[in-house]
Amino acid sequence: MQMMVPTRRFAVVLVLLLVVLLGVLRDASAKGGEFTGDYPKLSGIIIPGFASTQLRAWSILDCPYSPLDFNPLDLVWLDTTKLLSAVNCWLKCMTLDPYNQTDNPECKSRPDSGLSAITELDPGYITGPLSSVWKEWVKWCIEFGIEANSIIAAPYDWRLSPSKLEERDLYFHKL
Repeated sequence: MQMMVPTRRFAVVLVLLLVVLLGVLRDASAKGGEFTGDYPKLSGIIIPGFASTQLRAWSILDCPYSPLDFNPLDLVWLDTTKLLSAVNCWLKCMTLDPYNQTDNPECKSRPDSGLSAITELDPGYITGPLSSVWKEWVKWCIEFGIEANSIIAAPYDWRLSPSKLEERDLYFHKL
């Protein structure tokens, strides 16, 4: 017997319907139980999954034998150009110390911020559609009626354990 697993789209639709329903019920109960048909403004927070946040360089790393160096605010994850042409430098910016989860002394990387940090990991004509993560979902939410400035992304450094994420970035405190 094969179990039916709901698709991601179905789950998203279900969550959005629940948000709308709860908002309408809350609005109706606040007005003495009468339904007016006015929908409250909807909003949402997106917490991306593993490897679904862009990481940017926060330091300068000179890459010998490559014309491409890492400079502050350069894309690290996922910059396929630097990944393919400066592998050793890219690894220095991506890896953490296995014992204390600190950055490589030669390169410091941090998560990008905002919706652009999670919509496409490697923006570009060829790589953009291939690395699209949340772009279609955000577009769908806007078509559903959620205002673009009401959708908040909460990107994080997915290389860290939750305890280190809170210790270093105060991620859960800020969330």
